Amino acid sequence: MSIRFEHVRGPVCIQDAGRSGAEHLGIPPAGFADTGAAQAGNLLVGNMPHAPILEISLSAPRITFLKDCPVAWTGADMGVRLDVDPIEPWQRLHASAGSVLDGAAANVGVRGYLAIGGHWQVGDYLWRNSVSPPGQADLQTQSSWMRRGEVLTIDAKTLPRVKVYTQPTGRFDNSWESSRTIIVQPGPDLKLLSQSSKVFDGSQGAWCTVGANSNRMGIRLRPQRLIKPPKQVSLPSNPVLPGTVQLLPDGQLIITHVDGGTMGGYPRVGLVDRLGLDILAQLAARETARLLWER
Repeated sequence: MSIRFEHVRGPVCIQDAGRSGAEHLGIPPAGFADTGAAQAGNLLVGNMPHAPILEISLSAPRITFLKDCPVAWTGADMGVRLDVDPIEPWQRLHASAGSVLDGAAANVGVRGYLAIGGHWQVGDYLWRNSVSPPGQADLQTQSSWMRRGEVLTIDAKTLPRVKVYTQPTGRFDNSWESSRTIIVQPGPDLKLLSQSSKVFDGSQGAWCTVGANSNRMGIRLRPQRLIKPPKQVSLPSNPVLPGTVQLLPDGQLIITHVDGGTMGGYPRVGLVDRLGLDILAQLAARETARLLWER
C-alpha cells in the first residue's frame, strides 16, 4: 500500500497516455488532459512519460502516504502542501510514511497532476489504465475514479534525495500565459462557409470565452462575435479527433477533447494540436483564449 484517500473534493482519476486503435469501436483515446504537465510529473519521479498518474480537477484531495515514496506535483496551482510545508511544483519531493498531502481549490489552472515514483498496481481497461467518463467504462477491478477511503497500491521506488526540477509547460509557461493564442489548422469543412470572415483567414482570429459545461469530452467556446454557420448544408457524421474544432448551429465552437466522441455531425472548421489541447485543458469557465487559424 502507498496512499489512502482521506477526503476527495473534486474529480480525481487515474490516467496514462491513453489508447489508440479503438476509435472505430466508438471508444475515445482518453489519457492525460494536459499531456505536457502529466509527462513532466512522471519524468520527475523516474517513471516513463506514459505511466499512470493522478489527474486532479478543480480541488486537491487529502491523501495519506502509507510508505516513503518520491512525488511531484505539476499543472494547476491548488495550494498543495505536504503536512505543513507548501509543495514546490514542477520538482521532485520525498513523501515520508505517515505524511499528509492536502490543498484547496484551484487558483490557476484546472487540473493538477500528482506523480508517484514506482509501479502502479491498477486496473486495466482496453489495454490501458485510462478510462472514459463514468458510465462509459465498467471496470471489474479497481475503479480509476478515486473515492474517500480508497487505497492505491504502488510499489514505490527509491530515488536519490536531490533537487530535480523542470520548467512549467503549456498554460504555465509564461510566454503562453501572456497570450493564450492557440494555433488552429484549417479543417476539411471550412470551405463550406460562404461568409468572408476574417476569423478564418489568419489575420484576426477569434477571442472566445470558455463555457461552464466544458470537460474532458469537449471544450465549449463562445466567440465574442458569433460565427455564422453555413446555411442549408446537410453533413453526414464524420470521424473527429481530439482537437477537432466544430462549428455549432448557434455560432459557438466545440473542441473535442480526450474523452470526446469519435464521430461528429457539425462542420469541422479546424484542428488544434497537442499543445493547444494542453492549454485548453487548464482554462477555467469564463476565461478567454484566442483561436488563430493558420493561413
